[in-house]
Amino acid sequence: MAEVTMALTHDELHPQGNSTLNNAKYSADNTDEWYTTYETIAEELEHYEDQFEGKSVLCNCDDPYESNFCYYFLRNFNKLRLKKLVCTSFAGSKLDQIQGNVQLTLDLFDSDGDPVLIGQGYVLSVSKMPGKKGEEVPDETIREVLGKKNTVKKLRGNGDFRSSECIEYLKKCDICVTNPPFSLFAALFSLLVKYEKQFLLIGNQNAITYKEIFPYIKEDKAWVGYRFGDMAFRVPADTEPRKTRFWVDESGQKWRSLGNAMWLTNLDIPRRHLGQLWAYCKLVDPDEAFLLSSADLGSLNKLLNTFRREDLLDFGDKKKIKKMRVGRWDMRTNSVDYMTLVPKI
Repeated sequence: MAEVTMALTHDELHPQGNSTLNNAKYSADNTDEWYTTYETIAEELEHYEDQFEGKSVLCNCDDPYESNFCYYFLRNFNKLRLKKLVCTSFAGSKLDQIQGNVQLTLDLFDSDGDPVLIGQGYVLSVSKMPGKKGEEVPDETIREVLGKKNTVKKLRGNGDFRSSECIEYLKKCDICVTNPPFSLFAALFSLLVKYEKQFLLIGNQNAITYKEIFPYIKEDKAWVGYRFGDMAFRVPADTEPRKTRFWVDESGQKWRSLGNAMWLTNLDIPRRHLGQLWAYCKLVDPDEAFLLSSADLGSLNKLLNTFRREDLLDFGDKKKIKKMRVGRWDMRTNSVDYMTLVPKI
């Protein structure tokens, strides 16, 4: 089995990688400022709705007034039957440079009666939303809730999710859902693992190869979600133009897109095992091959140890294979079940 287990280390794949993780800061060149659209969040979350009932949700990289993660969970608080929602924001964000991120128009004050300020860390805490269970909350009701005293408070610190203040919120949550700064993705992942939390995170596909993350992929403790590939994000006004994957909309808002974005989670989904197999194949580096079985593929561990299909990973003569697609073989049609394919990388 030694010849088919993962031989490449994170440092071999990414010489710089996360070796400087402890010194990472919120990026000054905008690479960390990627604001997720409501549509991107709603599209992914629809696959997990039944797993949120009775749960406390934390969005710990999210401004209570401007984050679409916060807006999504406020709007769907009763539909998901949440127990609690907490959102914390980082004081150093550039949300004042983002136009039309959330459809609400707000002119609000915090719990001290002061106008809400950019450059101040805030925390939102909601344990109940008006309305009926199973139904969405109207925007006007969300405005009223956000405007109530003590719904949103100033944080003592700057809102960095690694701070002791914010870690206390993390300890009390059941599920963390957010788009963290990409440079700090592994730092947040490590905290969630440390405190044994469920999570659903947006990140760059390269994060799968990080030494902090890949062991959990390999051990079937984390896997990729549904949306895997292109995602569009609003970016700050001072973002430098690029030749590709950059545009400005009719309102003047700047946008960037990523072709290698992903959701990473430990919430159970039917395609989780295919996602894990994909992650392994990405590192093995195979070329236009199908990794298929007549049985339910299950986890990578099952594939190698139960099915004894090491041959699927044996390409011979040290051939460097570039791409692979992961899917299931349909015995009824004697063909690939294309609905199960993990997108080609």
